[in-house]
Amino acid sequence: MHPKVPPERENMPHSHACLSALTIGIKVHADQVTAQAKLVRHQIRI
Repeated sequence: MHPKVPPERENMPHSHACLSALTIGIKVHADQVTAQAKLVRHQIRI
C-alpha cells in the first residue's frame, strides 16, 4: 500500500466544489419548481 493523503486534506477541495455545485443545483431546482408552480396555478385558473 502506498501512503495516502489524509482524507480530510484530500476531500476538502472536492467537498467544497461538491457543495457549491449542490447549492447551485438546489437554486436552479427551486427556480424550476417555482416556475412550474406558477404554470400549474395559471392552468388551474383557466
